[in-house]
Amino acid sequence: MRFKIIMLVVAIFSVNHFAVAKEPEVPTTGFAGCATKVLAKYPGYLLSVEAEGNNKGEFFYEFDVFMKDRSNPKNSKEMEVECSPKTVELTDAEEEVNITDERFKKLSKISRNQAEKIASGNIAGKIVDREYAIEDGKPVYEFDIYNGKTKKEIEIEIDGITGKVLEQEFEYFEVGVDS
Repeated sequence: MRFKIIMLVVAIFSVNHFAVAKEPEVPTTGFAGCATKVLAKYPGYLLSVEAEGNNKGEFFYEFDVFMKDRSNPKNSKEMEVECSPKTVELTDAEEEVNITDERFKKLSKISRNQAEKIASGNIAGKIVDREYAIEDGKPVYEFDIYNGKTKKEIEIEIDGITGKVLEQEFEYFEVGVDS
């Protein structure tokens, strides 16, 4: 009898405890604020996140999101977008594409080799990753260059039409697998 009373008290306490538990609020800044905002605008799956900075001293996260179109898988796409952890402002959104993507091929005026020469001429080191994207309707080459002496990786973006260097960003770390 005593055991039943103890179990009843424990059960009542447990139910009462869960009934008054408050659901935590998702932070509106920092990493959690950025991830929440990115996924609200680009619903899908986070593939990777990089911590990056630029020569203006700004720190931000770069998210890669896979947006799956279940009704037509050919329309699925991967988006890359940057977010400031202080302001949660989303910037630099681009659709990552394959170099054989017809839109990319049609829009590009410089070749991959030309873009690589431009990148290598601006940053010393070895190209360790290549990405191709459509940003604001324009083709963009993106290269990650690793410098063995400094042990740093720098991402450089080249305009696929003009060959102009659009930006250079320092990469601090990456979590996840970028496709």
